[in-house]
Amino acid sequence: MMNTFAAYIEILGLLNVLIITNSYSSVIQKSSNEYPIDQTVSYSLPKECTLLPNQKFLSVLPGFGWDNLVNRERGPIIDVERYSLCRRSADGNFLIPDDITVQPIKNSKIKLSSEVYESISQCHSLVAYSINSAVGGEYSFFRINGDFSSDKETLREKLSQKLGLIVQSEMRHNRYFIQLIPDSKLHPRFKNRLLDIAAYLEHGNVTMETIELFNNGLIGNTLRNSLGIVTNDNFKSLSQGTNAFYLADLVVRDFGTHCINSVHAGGVLAKIDTLDTNSLNTKKEDRWHLGASATISFANLFNVKLGGSVNINDSLIQNYESKITYSQVLTYGGPIIYMSDVNLSLWESGLDNQLVAIDRSGQPIYELITDRSLPELPSHMIVRLTATIKSAVERYYKANTVVGCMNPLSVFYDNEANVASPECDLHSKQITNSTLYLGGVYQKCTGPDDLCLGETIPNPLTGDLFCSQGYTPIQLLPQQIRKCYSVCSEKSWFKNPDCTTQCAITESYWCSRDPSLSSSNILDNIDSGYLFGGLYTDKEVNSLTKQYNCPQYYWPITLGRRMRICLSTDRELGGKYSLPFGGFYSCYSGNPLTALININQTDDIDGNRQHTRIPEWFKIQQERMSFTLPSPPPPPPHNNNNNNNKSMEQCGQCCVMIISMTNLYRMIFPNYLLRYGRKNVQLDIQHI
Repeated sequence: MMNTFAAYIEILGLLNVLIITNSYSSVIQKSSNEYPIDQTVSYSLPKECTLLPNQKFLSVLPGFGWDNLVNRERGPIIDVERYSLCRRSADGNFLIPDDITVQPIKNSKIKLSSEVYESISQCHSLVAYSINSAVGGEYSFFRINGDFSSDKETLREKLSQKLGLIVQSEMRHNRYFIQLIPDSKLHPRFKNRLLDIAAYLEHGNVTMETIELFNNGLIGNTLRNSLGIVTNDNFKSLSQGTNAFYLADLVVRDFGTHCINSVHAGGVLAKIDTLDTNSLNTKKEDRWHLGASATISFANLFNVKLGGSVNINDSLIQNYESKITYSQVLTYGGPIIYMSDVNLSLWESGLDNQLVAIDRSGQPIYELITDRSLPELPSHMIVRLTATIKSAVERYYKANTVVGCMNPLSVFYDNEANVASPECDLHSKQITNSTLYLGGVYQKCTGPDDLCLGETIPNPLTGDLFCSQGYTPIQLLPQQIRKCYSVCSEKSWFKNPDCTTQCAITESYWCSRDPSLSSSNILDNIDSGYLFGGLYTDKEVNSLTKQYNCPQYYWPITLGRRMRICLSTDRELGGKYSLPFGGFYSCYSGNPLTALININQTDDIDGNRQHTRIPEWFKIQQERMSFTLPSPPPPPPHNNNNNNNKSMEQCGQCCVMIISMTNLYRMIFPNYLLRYGRKNVQLDIQHI
C-alpha cells in the first residue's frame, strides 16, 4: 500500500509534471458557455420571482462536496444556484432552488439522549451521523469516517493518554428535511474538473489496465525505467495517466469524498464528558447508570425538566460528576448560549432564524459520474473516469488509515488508531531467543582516561565493549566530541607556551542479530537478547509510557548526549511492556534486520503479486531496464511531528531511525495526510 503512494510521489518528481488544463479532443469538450468555469456564486432571480415579506433564502442546502474524514463541506458539486422556477418551501418561509425539495417537520419532537464510548474513534458525529455510518466502497472505509473531525481531534489533544470512558449527551431539534431532486445537474466547476481528467485519459489512451497498475504500485518502476528511452505509446499513456491521477487527487482535496444528497436542518445542544481512568472498569451492565446520570446532569445544566422515565437518585448523579476530568459544551445552530445565563427558551425561539445542518446523507462522488450527468463523454470514458476518481478517494482513505491497538485497557492503546490491530496484546505471544533481535548497546570512548570517565558504556549483556555470540556490532551514532581541555607548556621569556587540545570522542554501537544465523538450533543455544521498551530523550517522551522514563521492569542505557534506550531481561514481567524490535539505521549504516524480519512479508507480497494482471509490455520493459537504476534509498524522515517517538541526536547531518515492528510508519503526502497516520513497520527518530 505504501509502495503505491511512494511511487506516485516519485513519478511526479521524475516527470516534473506540468498540468495543462486547456487541451481537449474532439470527443471531450469543455463545458458549454451556459456554465463557464469562472462563474461566480450568486442568487439570480427572474424578474417575476421576488422574496415575500418575512421570506428568505434557505442557507442549509445539499449538493455540496463533503470530506467524510474531517466532516467538512467542500466545493459545490450539484448546481443549486438556479431559482428560475420560483419554488418555495411548503410553509412559505423560504425561497428554494429548482433542484431542491423541503419538507417541514411539523411534529414537535425533541430528542435527549446520552451515549457511553470506550474510545474516541467510537464517538459519532453530532452533525454527520448518517453519512459517516453509510457503508460504501470496496474496503469498508466507513470504519474511519469522521475520525479526523475537529471534535475528535480536540478530544485527542485534550485527552492525550488520560484514558477513561467518554459520555456524549445531546438534545436535538429537527425542523426541516431538505433533499436533492434525482438527476440534478452537476455544478459547472465540478463538471469541468471531471472533463479535464477525462481529456488526459483520452489523450494518453489510458486504459483500465494502466489504472490498475497505478493502484497496485507497479507504475513507478515502469515510468522510471522508461526515462532515457525513446518515447513510446506506453510512456505517453503512463505520463498522461499520471496527470489524470494527480488531477483526481485535487478533486478529492477540493470537493471531498462524498456529495451531500440530503440534510436535516435544526439545532443541537451537546455536552461531552471524559471520565477518569477507573471508569474503564465499569461493567457493561452498569454503564446504563452512567448514561442515565449523564442525561440528568445535562438536563440540569439547561434547566430541562424530565419525565418519570428516568429514575436516578442524587448520589449517582454526584458520583458521575465527580468522575469527570474534562467537559465541553457545544451548540450547533440558534443564538449564542452564555453559560452565565443559560436560557434554553431563548435559544429555541431563535432557532428558525439560524438553522444549521444537524445530519447529512450522501454518496461517494464517483457514483455521480454517469452517462446522464456527463453526456459529453462516451460510455467507455465514463467507466475509466469513474475508476480514476474512485481510486483517488480510496488512496485518500488508505493514506489516513491508522492501524493500532484500540483497547483502552491495553498497555499498547493508541488513541490515534482508527482500525483495530490484531497485535493489540503483543505480550500474549511467546518470546523466544529467535525473536530477540537486540543484543544490547555500548559506547566507546577514545581520549584521556579522566575525560572518558563516565563516557564509556559497556554492553550490559557482555560487560565489555563488544557483542555476545550471535550478534554483530552496528555503528549507531558517529563520532561525537564530548569533553575537551587544553594542556600547555610553561610560558618563558623567549617563547609562547605550546598548547595541545585533548578530547573525549565517543562512538555508539548497537548489537544486531546476525542475519546469517537463521537456524533455530543455533539461536536457541546462544545468549539471549534484550526486550525493547522504547526510548526517550530529554525532549521527547517514550511513546510507550508517554513520559520521560522506561516502563516497569526496564532500565535506561544512555547513548550520546540525549538518547536513553530501555532494556529488560525479565520476560515474565517485562514482556507485557515490550515492543517488538525491528532495528536501527542511520546515514552511516543500514539496518541488517530488514531482510531477516521481512522474509515472510516478502513471500506474502510475491505471492499476492502473482495474481496481479501485469501486461506483457510492462514485463519486457522491467527486464530491459532493471539493471540501470540502483534500488531506492530508505525513505528519509519527512516531518517533525511531536507525536512520533523520535530521538534526537546532534550528529551533523545525520539522523537515526528506529524501526518498531508494531504499526508505526509516518510519511507525508501533499494534501493527503490529515494527521501523520502510522503505517505498518517504521517509526521516525530525527535530530534537531
